[in-house]
Amino acid sequence: DGATQVGDSLQFNLVGRDRAGADAFCKETAKRGVPMEIFGALDNARNFKTWQFALPPQDCETSYKHIEYACDLRLPLHLTEADIHSICDVIEFAIQVTA
Repeated sequence: DGATQVGDSLQFNLVGRDRAGADAFCKETAKRGVPMEIFGALDNARNFKTWQFALPPQDCETSYKHIEYACDLRLPLHLTEADIHSICDVIEFAIQVTA
């Protein structure tokens, strides 16, 4: 009680994309100053399929389907409402031009 949520990231799934489409989306957002990461990308440390420090990798296909095209955007705490609208505009534009 008394705790407040601090929304420090925005996460959503790209639906109907393949790896090339997801990469193109990330390039478009990055070009416009909105660096997006994909949880399922091979260079993302949160992608459990790339872990080499634990037991041999498990298949976990259902779990992987949830992260394969899951986008993550870190949100600085100092964002204004106008900043958030600008970020949304960039995301919407990138979705449209990479469809």
